[in-house]
Amino acid sequence: MTAVLDNVSANAQPDAQSAGPPGQVNCLASYRRFRTNDREYAETETAKLLSPHRLQVSDAADEFGAALSWASLGAVSVYLFDFHSSVSIDRPPHHDYMTVVTPLSGHVLVRHRKQEFIVRPHQVQAAVSWGDCMHMELSANCTVLLMRAEIAPLTEALRTLAPEAEGPLRFKSAVADPRSCHAISGTMEMLLSVLDNFGSVDAIPTHLCRQLREHALNTVLLTVPHNQSVHIFRPRRPSREAVRQAVDLIENEVMGELTISDIAKRVGVGVRALENGFQREMDCTPRAFMLTRRMERAHQELEDADPRSGSTVTGIAMRWGFAHTGRFAMAYRRKYGLAPSQTLRQDGRNPTSSTSHTT
Repeated sequence: MTAVLDNVSANAQPDAQSAGPPGQVNCLASYRRFRTNDREYAETETAKLLSPHRLQVSDAADEFGAALSWASLGAVSVYLFDFHSSVSIDRPPHHDYMTVVTPLSGHVLVRHRKQEFIVRPHQVQAAVSWGDCMHMELSANCTVLLMRAEIAPLTEALRTLAPEAEGPLRFKSAVADPRSCHAISGTMEMLLSVLDNFGSVDAIPTHLCRQLREHALNTVLLTVPHNQSVHIFRPRRPSREAVRQAVDLIENEVMGELTISDIAKRVGVGVRALENGFQREMDCTPRAFMLTRRMERAHQELEDADPRSGSTVTGIAMRWGFAHTGRFAMAYRRKYGLAPSQTLRQDGRNPTSSTSHTT
C-alpha cells in the first residue's frame, strides 16, 4: 500500500476512478438503511445517523442515486456510502466524534482545516477531527467506507494508553503514513468481516462487541497522528510485579473476555508500558501471551467436549475470544497439527493431548 498525501489546488482534477478491494463494495448488505433516488431523503436519513450536513448533487448529474449501510457498536460505528452521481457534502463543526474516510471506489476531495487533498483507494485515508467544518466532493460511482469513533470513549481509551496525557484530544487531518493506512484498513476489514458474519449487531456477543470497540479505538489512537501521540509512545518501565499481576490475570481467565486495556487498568499501568514490560520480562507482547494461553484453553475444551452434547468449534472459539473462526482454525492447525473439528470429534481421546507443537 502506498500512502502519498496529495495536496491540490482548488481547480485540480482528481484521477480516474479505481476499484476498491474485491468484495468490500457489496459488504454490510444486511445493514442497509436505504437506497433512494431522492436527494432530500438521502440527506435527511444520513443526518439522522451521522450529523447534520448539506448534500448537493453535481449540475452535470443526469440522475441521483444513493445507498447507505450502517452498523453501530456503540463508541464505534461503520458507514458504507454509495453514490451514483458526483456529490458534495458540507458538514458544520461538531464536538462528538472523529471520522476516518476510506474510499473503496472512485475518489474523494476533502477540505478540512485549510488543507485540501484527494483521498483514493489503497493510497490515502482522511482522518477528520472534531471542532472544524468539513467539505467533501465525491466522484460519480463513488463508494466510501467511514469509521466513526466517539471522542469521549477515545479520550477514556487514551487515559489507559497514556495515563499522564492531559487536555483535549485533537487529530490531524490526514493519515499519510503507509503503515498507519494498512493498520486502519485491517481494523476496518475485521469489523466488516465480523459484522457480515453475524448479520446483525444484536447477534454479536457482548464481550466480543467490547473487544471490537477497544481494538478500533486503540488502532485510531496508535496510528492516526494527534496532539497526545508523544505521551503514548514515551518509553516507560513498569515493575516486574505489574507484569506478574498481568500474567496472573491472563492465567486465571475463565473465558476470553479481558482486553489488554482491561489488564493494564487493573495492574495500574498504561498499555504501552505493559507491552514494554512483557517484552522485557516475557520476550513477547501481552497480546501474544494472551492468545497462546487462550489457544491452549480452547484446545483443552475441544479435547474434553462431547460433540453429542451440542459443543461446537465455533462456540468454543468464540468463548475464548477468537471472533474469526477461519483464522482460529488455521492457527490451531499450525500449533497442534490437526483441525479443531478433528480434536472435537475424537471426544477426549486426542493423541496430541500430551504433546503440543509450537508455532
